[in-house]
Amino acid sequence: MTVFKPILPIIVLAGLLSCSEPAGLTLTLDNVEYVNVKSKKGVVLEVVSNEPVDFDIMGVVDVKVWKDWLLFATMKNSGYISIFDKGTSKPLGKFLANGNGPGELSETVSFGEISFDGDIAAINDSKGELIYWDIKTSCETGNTVCLDSISKVIGAGYLTSIVPVMDNALACVRVVKFGQERFLYKGGEMIVTPTQQKLNDVKLSVNDGFRFNMLFGFAAYNKDLKRMAEVSTMLNTIQIYGLDDSFAKTVCIGKRPDDVSYIEKMPLADLPVSFQSLKSFEFGFGLLYCGTTMLDSQTTRLVRPDILVFDWDGKLIMRYEVPVWITAFDVDWDSRIVYGVDFNEDQIYKFALPE
Repeated sequence: MTVFKPILPIIVLAGLLSCSEPAGLTLTLDNVEYVNVKSKKGVVLEVVSNEPVDFDIMGVVDVKVWKDWLLFATMKNSGYISIFDKGTSKPLGKFLANGNGPGELSETVSFGEISFDGDIAAINDSKGELIYWDIKTSCETGNTVCLDSISKVIGAGYLTSIVPVMDNALACVRVVKFGQERFLYKGGEMIVTPTQQKLNDVKLSVNDGFRFNMLFGFAAYNKDLKRMAEVSTMLNTIQIYGLDDSFAKTVCIGKRPDDVSYIEKMPLADLPVSFQSLKSFEFGFGLLYCGTTMLDSQTTRLVRPDILVFDWDGKLIMRYEVPVWITAFDVDWDSRIVYGVDFNEDQIYKFALPE
């Protein structure tokens, strides 16, 4: 099977609506909360300068603010991730080149495929490997430095997500025929929780190497709550659930969840582009919500995206209106700066976060 994973996600937000009964085949849990994006007053982000920010890098697909660093994921084979000092914008190096050797990646990654913990980043390289990258030492030496610990995840299938979670376990998602399968991997065993199984039960009737993104796109994890948040690139639902099954909720943008059986039959150009970027914060998570079609996102771009910020219970906290089209974002809450990336136009934007 030829697998194509687009570097597109988005973000969500909303105000409460009356509940509607799900129609057709939907990716939902038992507890569904319906929200209306436009009922939440949006705050317009202000562009810091009229021109895109020039970091002298090309092919940027994603951005991450972490500690004192500003990281950009790129298409550059000589080093897929470029790092800059967050305060001075001084370049600190390009790391993780293309290849199959130690400290190399088989393809570029988005930060939705990387988990950060202190100075270490755990990277899903899609081959069933979790590469532990020492960011601090790499920046100090100018060379990619990875730890010896590389975990191999058992089981066939293209792994779309590997996230280190509690009790030395890994939360994984892999592509299977007509769907995506979530599971926990610990001590050589694959464990599927009841909530994961409910989501896994939703299958497509087609298997074309692209529409599988409808069932899973990005995931974020809160280690204190032991809670996952995940979104699809094409559906209007957000799944928030505890890995111990102590919490499970679907947040639906709109009056009813999207019907998977209807959307999967759409022409490629008409497929929805719902979420294009997911970023985790201590207090919650942010989504880049587009609410448009594949054709519009690549051409006219008549719909401007919103950045929707939720807490870990699924409550919409804030909606930020983005004045230009972007495909990925992150927030520097200390400096109150939002960084936006437009992959299609190869632009990086800097926005001021209003007080």
